[in-house]
Amino acid sequence: MRRWLGCFYQRYMTASAGAQGVVDFSYQLSGSLAGAGWLRNRFVNWRQFRSAQIYKLPDEDISHVVFSDVTGFYENIDLEILMSDLRALGCDNDTVQMLQTCLRRWAVVPGRGIPQGYSASDILAKVYLHTVDRTMIDEGFSYIRYVDDIRLFCSSFSDCKRSLMFITQLLRARGLNLQTSKTEMLRKSDAAEKIEGITPVIEVAQERYKKEIAEIVGHIDPYASIFEIEAEVGSEDAPIEVLLEVFKQHFMAEGSYFSAMLFHFLLHRLAAQKDDTAVDFCLRQLHIRPQETQPILDYLGSVGAQDRSHPHLAKFLSSDDCIYDYQTYQIFLWLGSQPPSPTPELVSIARRLTFDPSRPNYLRSAARRIIGDYGTVADLERLERTFVDARDDLEAGQILVSLKRMEAGRRNAFYGRVAGERTFCSRAARLVRQGRL
Repeated sequence: MRRWLGCFYQRYMTASAGAQGVVDFSYQLSGSLAGAGWLRNRFVNWRQFRSAQIYKLPDEDISHVVFSDVTGFYENIDLEILMSDLRALGCDNDTVQMLQTCLRRWAVVPGRGIPQGYSASDILAKVYLHTVDRTMIDEGFSYIRYVDDIRLFCSSFSDCKRSLMFITQLLRARGLNLQTSKTEMLRKSDAAEKIEGITPVIEVAQERYKKEIAEIVGHIDPYASIFEIEAEVGSEDAPIEVLLEVFKQHFMAEGSYFSAMLFHFLLHRLAAQKDDTAVDFCLRQLHIRPQETQPILDYLGSVGAQDRSHPHLAKFLSSDDCIYDYQTYQIFLWLGSQPPSPTPELVSIARRLTFDPSRPNYLRSAARRIIGDYGTVADLERLERTFVDARDDLEAGQILVSLKRMEAGRRNAFYGRVAGERTFCSRAARLVRQGRL
């Protein structure tokens, strides 16, 4: 497998020459197969993307900039087209077929979508948009991209429309669409302000942060980032007051404007110092900003706010605001991996979802884990009865794992009857019996 990955890696590096770091700034490949560092630092990549935009603006031929992004990029990737792209790179057909089988089983919509949040998916996403990047270069468009975030630098308003029409056609050929509500055609002066965004706010916070740390240690590198400084100083010594002031000013003050980039930046720093000031604010965001669910959950876990969060999560999951299955899945996946035990209210919600056949498999599997770990004896008997209705081999294996707390004699007798029926069942039964799950 590693040999195949190495072959694929080198072929893609060759195929993407002229695009990576010039047009495509997302998840850049490092050029080395040593260790796990295949991808460069994503914060550096984003800064390069921003710098590339600023660099292009002074060009006298540029008068307008188009801002847009792809609607539901990862979940709308066509698996047949992606597999064709991999074969075109010279990837081994058997391995591509195995990957396709896995992706099809994980897909929420048949034949579409790859999991988000994994480096492997990020590389596959790069492959999927490579032909779009290549065509835009060949046609002479001034175009750059960060994942699904697109910039087109144009000579006039009509050039903006022509560029948008061209890239829209390219994306549609791959089953993708631009998000109309987020597509803007701005004059150069307005574009510059939008590109800068909240970067000046972050830079001011960084400078104040550095000055306060310098008073502690005597001297620091003026060009070092906050992350590099804290690696030397230690998070327990770094002053938190600057970050708290910025957070309160830009998120908690009346009339403040929500910036996702600044939110992530500050949340990461607060989490590193175990500061729980933002917990209540974050819990409120679940209702209005579902796209921020994972960063919020990561922060809650980092600051030890699980107990504090459980009542609010139960209330949210039962509210009219909870309408996205994927957001619910993220919450239950987090609950299953974090101490302490979920509250009875959360277990009750998990029970309802587990036995609701109208819910997607991935959500039911996350809820089933909660029932398997914290449900009643009656729940385990009910799970046992659902085995015959498992939709596929993966779900059948998951059901067997969820029975690990059942009385050992009854559980093992059931395993003995069904372990040979499906692909993953014998493995699931063996892992449970060995106490490895």
